[in-house]
Amino acid sequence: MGALVGQSVNNLDNVANGVTGYVNIRSNYIPATNQRAVVLARCTFDAAGAGSMLAFRAAIRSPTGTGTMTSGTAYEQAAETSVANIWVVSTVQDFFDLTAGVGYDFGVNFVGASPSGGIGNDFCTLTIQYFSR
Repeated sequence: MGALVGQSVNNLDNVANGVTGYVNIRSNYIPATNQRAVVLARCTFDAAGAGSMLAFRAAIRSPTGTGTMTSGTAYEQAAETSVANIWVVSTVQDFFDLTAGVGYDFGVNFVGASPSGGIGNDFCTLTIQYFSR
């Protein structure tokens, strides 16, 4: 990997309960040069009961807004609620090669339905570092 050329922290508050598939968190990043993005994703959910699974992978979408979603290859670290209204946190780290001048969205891809119900506010955070390649 080359030199660090930028970084960002992006938050998405109030992620929908029971969501599956891609959820966008950072929109329209257009690298000036070919880069490798290292993405650390963290999501926190609670549920109305025990046994709700939280499992996701880091993902990108290109072109921005309408393009094809690509999940990272790192295995999701699933977390399961043990009782009602308790928070579970899961993280995953992955990387994506980016092409200069192309728009990218960054987010997470929920492997199954995210936990639902509960009394808390569900959210996801991405920390992204961009390196030259």
